[in-house]
Amino acid sequence: MCTGDLGAAQPFYFPLSPYYWGVAKIPSHVEAGDTLGELQRLSAIEGSIRVHKVSKSYGAATALKEVSMVLPPGQVTCILGHNGAGARIGRCVR
Repeated sequence: MCTGDLGAAQPFYFPLSPYYWGVAKIPSHVEAGDTLGELQRLSAIEGSIRVHKVSKSYGAATALKEVSMVLPPGQVTCILGHNGAGARIGRCVR
C-alpha cells in the first residue's frame, strides 16, 4: 500500500474546467524531437496513461532505472516481479 499524498492537488473549481469533462483541446502540433510532447499528445488522443523513463534510487542503490510503459484505457494492468524487483516501488514513485 502506498502511503502519503498521491496525485496533484486541484483547485476547488476543477469540476468546472474542460479537463474534468474531457473536452480540453488536444495540441495538434508538436515540435520535432519533443518526445514528451508527443507522448502527451498520444495520451490525450488515446485516453491512455504513459510513463516515460521513470527512475528511483535510494542512495547508491537503484530500484528502478528508466522504466517506460503505456496503460491503455479500459484494461487492467498488473506489474509483476520477483522479490526485490521493484514492482511496489514502481507503484509508489514520487
